[in-house]
Amino acid sequence: MREENDTSRKLLKLMEVVDEVAFQASILALQASVAAAGAGENGLGFARTADEVRDLARRGAQAAKEPAVPLPHSTSSRKPFPVGEGERIF
Repeated sequence: MREENDTSRKLLKLMEVVDEVAFQASILALQASVAAAGAGENGLGFARTADEVRDLARRGAQAAKEPAVPLPHSTSSRKPFPVGEGERIF
Protein backbone atom coordinates (compact mmCIF):
# COMPACT_ATOMS: atom_id res chain seq x y z
CA MET A 1 0.00 0.00 0.00
CA ARG A 2 2.83 2.38 0.87
CA GLU A 3 4.48 1.76 -2.49
CA GLU A 4 1.21 2.55 -4.26
CA ASN A 5 0.89 5.84 -2.34
CA ASP A 6 4.47 6.80 -3.24
CA THR A 7 3.80 5.97 -6.88
CA SER A 8 0.61 8.03 -6.81
CA ARG A 9 2.42 11.04 -5.36
CA LYS A 10 5.20 10.78 -7.95
CA LEU A 11 2.68 10.51 -10.78
CA LEU A 12 0.74 13.52 -9.50
CA LYS A 13 3.94 15.55 -9.24
CA LEU A 14 4.90 14.56 -12.78
CA MET A 15 1.45 15.58 -14.03
CA GLU A 16 1.82 18.95 -12.30
CA VAL A 17 5.19 19.51 -13.99
CA VAL A 18 3.78 18.60 -17.41
CA ASP A 19 0.87 21.00 -16.82
CA GLU A 20 3.28 23.80 -15.83
CA VAL A 21 5.39 23.19 -18.94
CA ALA A 22 2.24 23.29 -21.08
CA PHE A 23 1.26 26.61 -19.49
CA GLN A 24 4.71 28.09 -20.15
CA ALA A 25 4.61 26.82 -23.73
CA SER A 26 1.25 28.52 -24.17
CA ILE A 27 2.73 31.82 -22.99
CA LEU A 28 5.68 31.32 -25.35
CA ALA A 29 3.27 30.74 -28.24
CA LEU A 30 1.46 33.97 -27.38
CA GLN A 31 4.75 35.88 -27.34
CA ALA A 32 5.74 34.39 -30.70
CA SER A 33 2.34 35.38 -32.13
CA VAL A 34 2.81 38.96 -30.96
CA ALA A 35 6.33 39.04 -32.44
CA ALA A 36 4.98 37.65 -35.74
CA ALA A 37 2.27 40.30 -35.89
CA GLY A 38 4.79 43.04 -35.19
CA ALA A 39 7.19 41.81 -37.87
CA GLY A 40 4.62 41.70 -40.66
CA GLU A 41 5.68 39.60 -43.64
CA ASN A 42 9.05 39.00 -42.05
CA GLY A 43 7.30 37.34 -39.10
CA LEU A 44 6.11 34.24 -40.95
CA GLY A 45 8.72 32.12 -39.19
CA PHE A 46 7.50 33.39 -35.82
CA ALA A 47 3.94 32.59 -36.81
CA ARG A 48 4.84 29.01 -37.75
CA THR A 49 6.78 28.62 -34.51
CA ALA A 50 3.84 30.01 -32.54
CA ASP A 51 1.52 27.45 -34.14
CA GLU A 52 3.86 24.58 -33.31
CA VAL A 53 4.41 25.74 -29.74
CA ARG A 54 0.67 26.26 -29.26
CA ASP A 55 0.05 22.70 -30.47
CA LEU A 56 2.74 21.41 -28.11
CA ALA A 57 1.13 23.29 -25.21
CA ARG A 58 -2.27 21.81 -26.06
CA ARG A 59 -0.87 18.28 -26.19
CA GLY A 60 1.02 18.80 -22.93
CA ALA A 61 -2.08 20.06 -21.16
CA GLN A 62 -4.07 17.08 -22.43
CA ALA A 63 -1.34 14.68 -21.30
CA ALA A 64 -1.37 16.19 -17.83
CA LYS A 65 -5.11 15.60 -17.57
CA GLU A 66 -5.10 12.03 -18.86
CA PRO A 67 -1.99 10.04 -17.91
CA ALA A 68 -1.26 7.21 -20.31
CA VAL A 69 0.21 4.95 -17.61
CA PRO A 70 -2.24 3.47 -15.12
CA LEU A 71 -1.20 3.25 -11.49
CA PRO A 72 0.20 -0.14 -10.55
CA HIS A 73 -2.20 -2.30 -8.56
CA SER A 74 -4.98 0.20 -9.13
CA THR A 75 -8.36 -1.49 -9.38
CA SER A 76 -9.58 1.25 -11.73
CA SER A 77 -6.86 0.40 -14.25
CA ARG A 78 -7.74 -3.28 -14.41
CA LYS A 79 -9.74 -4.32 -17.42
CA PRO A 80 -11.50 -7.62 -17.86
CA PHE A 81 -10.23 -9.98 -20.50
CA PRO A 82 -12.17 -12.77 -22.16
CA VAL A 83 -11.48 -16.26 -20.83
CA GLY A 84 -14.07 -18.39 -22.45
CA GLU A 85 -17.48 -18.00 -23.90
CA GLY A 86 -19.37 -15.61 -21.63
CA GLU A 87 -16.69 -15.68 -18.88
CA ARG A 88 -14.46 -12.83 -17.77
CA ILE A 89 -11.70 -12.52 -15.18
CA PHE A 90 -10.98 -9.20 -13.54
